Amino acid sequence: MRRVVWLPALILIAIVIGAPRPTFAAPIIYTEETMATGSLGGQPFSYADVLLTFTGNTIHVFNPLPGIFVNRPGLATVHVEGIRTATFTDVIQAVDNQPIPLAGFGDVTANRGILFTINADFSTYDLRSPIGPLTGASRTTFGFAFPTTEGSFILNTVGESTFTAEITAPVPAASTLVLLGMAIAGSWLVRSSRRPRRS
Repeated sequence: MRRVVWLPALILIAIVIGAPRPTFAAPIIYTEETMATGSLGGQPFSYADVLLTFTGNTIHVFNPLPGIFVNRPGLATVHVEGIRTATFTDVIQAVDNQPIPLAGFGDVTANRGILFTINADFSTYDLRSPIGPLTGASRTTFGFAFPTTEGSFILNTVGESTFTAEITAPVPAASTLVLLGMAIAGSWLVRSSRRPRRS
């Protein structure tokens, strides 16, 4: 009789341990920072600190092509030291291109890259987890006017850039779920073993 009691519990534990790792939704903030020259809303800046920020959610990450990962929609802003913070009005996305490898921000509406950082660590990154800060050479669309709430944002020169991703809320780990499943199975086992046997 005891073997019969143990069997369902063992099956449940095996199912929990063998289950595929679930995908969690988690708020995530990507930032990219560089020293650059250009203008914001017609106001020029020279060798100023420029900080791009994209706030989104990991559940929106998708994989349109092999090695390409994209996160959108989200809220994208740019802060230029000594000027102001502006919000991009086009559709903006965070991108990781593993084959190159680089990560950064692109303007979907205009089909232009805003700013990307090249670093070997992006060859295995998929935008779903924290990373960085990672620094490397920059890529941008020089001279292009990206629309914002404060007027056009234009980059004329850029130095090296630094990309960072941070999860802004705790996410349960897969190991935690396994332990929870085992606890439930154990509880069921104890209750089953305490039931009076039928004569």
